[in-house]
This record gives sequence, structure tokens and C-alpha cells, in this order.
Amino acid sequence: MEFFMPDRKPDYEINKPDPYPMLCESMKKVIDYQAEHSADAFDTDCSWDELRVKYVEERRFWNEGGPQAVKTVEVMVPGPMGDVPARIYYPDDKPEHYAVVCAAEQNYEKFYNEEIIYREMVGYPPVSHMLAVQIFSRSEESGRRLAEKLSASVRSVYGITAGGRGEEGSGQIPELQLIGPGAASIGKINDIFRFVFYLKCTGYDKLIRIKDMLEEEMQGGQASGDMVQFDFDPVNTL
Repeated sequence: MEFFMPDRKPDYEINKPDPYPMLCESMKKVIDYQAEHSADAFDTDCSWDELRVKYVEERRFWNEGGPQAVKTVEVMVPGPMGDVPARIYYPDDKPEHYAVVCAAEQNYEKFYNEEIIYREMVGYPPVSHMLAVQIFSRSEESGRRLAEKLSASVRSVYGITAGGRGEEGSGQIPELQLIGPGAASIGKINDIFRFVFYLKCTGYDKLIRIKDMLEEEMQGGQASGDMVQFDFDPVNTL
């Protein structure tokens, strides 16, 4: 079977307008921030304490100007495998963030039109796919070693650099990105330590191959108190 390959890009690709000038000021701020910090955002050659500082600084940026919460409540939600921690946010009376405004209006189309611009820029699902590799251990040191071992295997096999990027895909989105590893946002529940790293990829099949590779590696032997779970396109981050 032969495939026809054009000699040049189609006109809609050549004359495609730059979306940056069409973005609102808040979205431009996001793009500028990522361009400034993309080189060292996920540099895992530093210590765990330094990674935590970077994480806190990044979250401070993302939370700036967001909806203010009047209060938050920590709860445990019953689940088939035990209680799951959750946090309930009560926003202010005059929210400005589009997520809160659209939710109040029940305007799903408006929310999608706002959200998809950001997701296209940074390569979040559904533009690309994500795999969360979650490590649970009764030993903090054992869990950390396993997280580092599994992420190092992915780096080695797929040639991911210290900045977390693998081979370049189409446009500005790398074909494969590795984020982490690090302690989960809630690092310990019921005496179980939790670690996680994420893989973003434009190809779902590649994430499946990575998952299969890590499962084979774990069969070679791991501590009895360690467990690994895989979550494709997770709704929430651990």
C-alpha cells in the first residue's frame, strides 16, 4: 500500500494565525510563565526539599487571582477500597474565575471554550494523554526508591532529559513528558506513604507500552509493603 505525501504543508497550516495575540491577559500570563520556567520546571536532579519548594512556588502562581475560598473542609469519602481523602472548597460570593462562573450558570459550552485553549497550549487531556504512576509503601524510603527506580527506567528507555522532555512531537507539545517523581500532595494516609510521577504523551499506545514495561520490571522483585497503581487520564492528581 502506498501513501501520498504532499511536498509542502497545506495552506491552512502555512497561514495559521498566531493564537497568542487572541488570548486574554490572564492566559498570556500563563504562557509567558511556562516559557520562562519550562527549562527547570521539572528538574529532578535537585533534592526532594528543593523540589517541594519549586512545587510550592508553582502552585502559588497558579492560585494567584483564582477564586477565593471562604473556607475549606477536609473529609473522607467512602470507597470500594476504603475511605478516600477529599477537600471541599467554598468559594466567595462574587467569583470571577470562569470555572466557578460557568458552573453557576451551568454553561458547559462556555467552560469548554475557555478551558480547551489552555489545554491545547500545555498539552493536557484531551489534547494529549496522561498516565499517573502511583506508588504506595509502608516504608517512606522504600517508596521513594521505587518511584525513583521506575521513573529512571522510563527516562533511560525513552531518552527523557533532565528537564522531563522526550522526543518532540508536532507543534510545541513534546511527544513524551515526565513530571516527577515526588511525594503526593497528601504524602501519608493510614501509615501508607504515597509517591507519584506523571507521563504526558500524544500517543495513548505509548503510555500503554510504558505501563507494561514497568509492570514487567516490578515482577523482578520489590518490597512486600510496596504497591503500584496506574491511572490513565486521571480526573484528579494524587
